[in-house]
Amino acid sequence: MYKATFCFISIAFISTIVSNAIALTAVKPVTELKCMLLNLPDEVIRAYEGLPSEYAEAKENSKEIGKAEKFVFVYRTQTETNGFLKVVRSDWTQGWIKVDLLKEYQAPSPRSKHCIPSKMSDGSLGFRLDP
Repeated sequence: MYKATFCFISIAFISTIVSNAIALTAVKPVTELKCMLLNLPDEVIRAYEGLPSEYAEAKENSKEIGKAEKFVFVYRTQTETNGFLKVVRSDWTQGWIKVDLLKEYQAPSPRSKHCIPSKMSDGSLGFRLDP
């Protein structure tokens, strides 16, 4: 009896998580940003410990505010500052990352999609892929 109840509760919990994840959608493009990618091998990106740091200021000895993600959002019109670019994180906070760790987003094939930075249905910053 207890095992059956536990299994039911577990399945209900997982279903709720999955349905909430599926419901996340892009609601508005953020035109002042563009998508970039980390210029690192996929193995390094998959291993969280290998991800580069994002900093509070445009210098390496400033406070680390977190780790970069594979997709990085930068301002379209900015210029490099001390070898860094300003990034906008998924929670809309800003930080700085070394420019040599980034590369322009390019679709993997001509039939692939373009990356559009977007405000998501939960208010976070994310992206959608358009043809």
